[in-house]
Amino acid sequence: RFPGITLNITIDLSKYHDVAFDQDLVNNNVQIDSIILQTLHDFPRWAQEGALLNYAPAGFNAIDPAFKDTDAAWYGVYIYAWSIISSTSKLANGTTVAEFTDFLKPELKDKIVLTYPHDDDAVLYAFDLM
Repeated sequence: RFPGITLNITIDLSKYHDVAFDQDLVNNNVQIDSIILQTLHDFPRWAQEGALLNYAPAGFNAIDPAFKDTDAAWYGVYIYAWSIISSTSKLANGTTVAEFTDFLKPELKDKIVLTYPHDDDAVLYAFDLM
């Protein structure tokens, strides 16, 4: 469809992508045209360092200001919400899980399934809520 153009797509955890991009910046060897991470916390720093090119796509003005750079150096493409899901049939009588701090209840010990927090910064944030 696009003769002579090579497209490389690299899929990995954000914690590896951001470090690799930082290393490319240090080595002055950036090979990335577009980077999408799970979180936005690296982008303001990269914008301040001049590492990003400004681009406002169609609809940029409709993006909530909390999720974009005013100069269009970066913007969020997805917003994920956290919710608590539990199986009441698997919980001890009367045990409820309505708040993140409920996960600290002794009766839930060894019954919680989460991604290892060092591998998923969103889960690490959930631990912070506890």
